[in-house]
Amino acid sequence: MYNVFQAGSLLIPYWMFYLAGSLAAGFLYLKFFSSYKESRWHHVRDKTADTVIIFVLVFQFGTAVLHLPMLLEDPLAVLSYPSGSAEFYTALLFTSAYVIYLHFRNISRLKHTLTGIFLVLVVSDFVFSFLAQRSGEEIGTPLQALSHHPVGLYTMLLCTLVLVLTSQNLLSIKHAFALWAFGKWLISRADPSNMFFHLYGMNYFLLVLLFAAIVLNAVYFGRNLLKKSR
Repeated sequence: MYNVFQAGSLLIPYWMFYLAGSLAAGFLYLKFFSSYKESRWHHVRDKTADTVIIFVLVFQFGTAVLHLPMLLEDPLAVLSYPSGSAEFYTALLFTSAYVIYLHFRNISRLKHTLTGIFLVLVVSDFVFSFLAQRSGEEIGTPLQALSHHPVGLYTMLLCTLVLVLTSQNLLSIKHAFALWAFGKWLISRADPSNMFFHLYGMNYFLLVLLFAAIVLNAVYFGRNLLKKSR
């Protein structure tokens, strides 16, 4: 799906450039435009960056962990193997453990770290969608420009809505997460490949995101009811 940049014998798919640029944009937004832009929140920005870096490293080299016996026999073959959904979930497990560790060690509160990650993720999702310009299933129109669902455009509109509402304090982060998760799942209905960034077949992950958003909002709603009843 993505073209490849070749430098000698080295082949680098364009999605890596897209992803690097997207994450850079996400961190720039967190540092200069988010509610964490003030210097007193530098630890949140730092730990958010650490979390994303850990995720990227585990995702990129997680194949070595998942194929340890083969790694000992042919390490170059294993390390050159493309990362997929298994490596993605392994990286998710590692970063979740790291975020929980930061919380219980009082280094960075769970709420702030997850908010920082969410903001970086939404901005990155917007930029990646803009660069990749993906389309989904055919919608049966004779117009060539509209022959397929513009899932990239749908994603950009969703991310823009989330960022505008949160930046203007019109929507809390937990509600914004629910909106984004539901929107991503809804967009995936028009995308047979069920892609999340460059990964195929991520429909289960999108369902997990939606479920997590529902649980998070239900927990906050329950807490508010308990406070009012006291």
